[in-house]
Amino acid sequence: MSSELSSHLAAHQGKLWAELRVSADYLAWLEFDPADGRNRICVRGLPGQSTAPVRRLVSSPWSVRSRVHEYGGGAYCWVGQWLLFVNDADQGLYWQSVEDPHALPSKLWYQAGHRYGDLRYDPVHQRLLMVEEIHCGHQVENRLVALPLERLGMEATRAPQVLFCGTDFCSSPRISPCGQYMAWLSWNHPNQPWLAAALTLAELDSQGFPLDRVELISESANTAVFQPEFDDDSNLCFVADQPPISGDDNHSADNWWNLYRYRFARREPDDDHFGSRLHSGCMDSLLVMHREFGVAQWQLGLSTWCVLPGQRLLASWFDRGLAGLLELNTDTAAWQMRQSGLARCHSLQALPSGGAVLLTEQADQPTCLAWLDDQGNWHWLEHLDPDPLAGISAQLSVPVAFACPTADDEPLWGFYYPPTAPSDGPLPPLLIQIHGGPTSMADVAFDMQRLFWSSRGFALLVLNYRGSSGFGRHYRLQLQGQWGISDVEDVQFAAIHAARCGWADPQRIFVRGNSAGGYTVLRLLSGAGNNDVRIRAGASHYGISDLALLNQHTHKFESRYLHWLIGDPQLQAERYQQRSPIFEPESRWKPVIFFQGQNDRVVPAEQTRNLHDMLARRGRVSEYHLFSGEGHGFRQARHRQQVLERELAFYRMFG
Repeated sequence: MSSELSSHLAAHQGKLWAELRVSADYLAWLEFDPADGRNRICVRGLPGQSTAPVRRLVSSPWSVRSRVHEYGGGAYCWVGQWLLFVNDADQGLYWQSVEDPHALPSKLWYQAGHRYGDLRYDPVHQRLLMVEEIHCGHQVENRLVALPLERLGMEATRAPQVLFCGTDFCSSPRISPCGQYMAWLSWNHPNQPWLAAALTLAELDSQGFPLDRVELISESANTAVFQPEFDDDSNLCFVADQPPISGDDNHSADNWWNLYRYRFARREPDDDHFGSRLHSGCMDSLLVMHREFGVAQWQLGLSTWCVLPGQRLLASWFDRGLAGLLELNTDTAAWQMRQSGLARCHSLQALPSGGAVLLTEQADQPTCLAWLDDQGNWHWLEHLDPDPLAGISAQLSVPVAFACPTADDEPLWGFYYPPTAPSDGPLPPLLIQIHGGPTSMADVAFDMQRLFWSSRGFALLVLNYRGSSGFGRHYRLQLQGQWGISDVEDVQFAAIHAARCGWADPQRIFVRGNSAGGYTVLRLLSGAGNNDVRIRAGASHYGISDLALLNQHTHKFESRYLHWLIGDPQLQAERYQQRSPIFEPESRWKPVIFFQGQNDRVVPAEQTRNLHDMLARRGRVSEYHLFSGEGHGFRQARHRQQVLERELAFYRMFG
């Protein structure tokens, strides 16, 4: 039997699960299937109450996907026995019956040019809370709205009502269990939510509209706030990467996404004035650890923790490449580790009867639906693929976490996947994979495409270069003004480290990356950095080549991101040109293969084609592959397979 993992298997095993949601009777989650490039909703009964098989709802031509901020998130929610979802094609809101799975979705609300995300049902006021993004020409407005739900399963007769507006961005509308409070996040250009955001708490009138409000954390505090949620006593809990407590001398809390709580003052028997309590609460540090309990909010509706009965929280953490879970008693601050050694755990949701469910991933297993029961016992409920390693155990490369020093002794973090097939030389070729974002991260979650490369004799490095999330605020901020410099250096430091460790041949180095990672690839191939590191060739998957052009044409969410990563485009125009691969002399370019989606709104296909044409005209080795029906990322399995096969053939041309 061949030791190589087939491109077909690697491409077609790309199913993804996300956005777990709980109702009184059911669990639901999103399933992305690369076979048709669509998202559907999977539904099953609550653990311990039902053994009915999983049902898949919302079939073609519908697909559940929000386009708010282009990256979406929070694309559906429960309303009793109904599901409400955002349809990808028109961004309208639709009902789906769970009791009658054969029924077609019916329209709730649609308005041309309007997008919706971060859906959350408010049972007290019987309405749908969400982020609304309005596109009118070149103008884009974001605001929080509420859509009244008069009759389940029926079309709305009233338009969404505005709850909050006036900032460039807003997210996370959350209503307290008593229905009297509302919290949300907001931020303005040039910030991203992982740099600074305001956390606001408001009193609501009897109709659910904000009256008095207090800004618990101001945007000027330069604190990244994540996932506000109310506990059972209607106190507000949230994650922040700096202590929001004046006079707090506990500097160990600085730098890490830790858990905090705004606790209301005790109500006196004769105190009927809510506003006095709104402004007289106090901040508590719930959990202070050198671990990350939050993530960069590239998408809406993310959940890394949840409230459990009995003054408890269940929270997921990330620490230098591994993830786990702990349970916290918010009264005593005592905590207990519930799980460790995972690659990723997300979409935490509390169950009505106690306990919680979540999605977990491991290095040797794809996504699993897990259940922590109310006695603290751990159960695996559903596997994305019940037997993913059938027939391929010989191709399983076990990743090894590593750290190596950079020029300023700041550690560079990454994972090494040893080759599982013999090399054609004394040492295997080295392939370095660079994640997108750039404020994102790579973990060791099961990935067939990584096994594709290791099973073909490549030593694979997956990097979390300086500026990646998941390693504290200080590490995340290392990319400020340095994009195209420090990330390039880190790839080269990693290559040198791999050679010193004897992992790979320093004369056969290849690089691959998507989006922002593709930009780093192009910088390396155009001669940036240390030329003593001999890179043979590389693959840019919808990578950025012209920074000034990207700044002019990118979407609203990232339209000021480059100001932080590079500098002011007017004041630093020369820097933009110096760091744009398209302006590098063609004589310095190493062989490059481009993969591009025709419908990409982040990196337009024209930008990539222009660079390829310039290199080809001047005799440099360049290939360009355009995929119709694809955007910023390839969703269709047949296209993923073609990418793997063409990329492998390209590398083999150069050793």
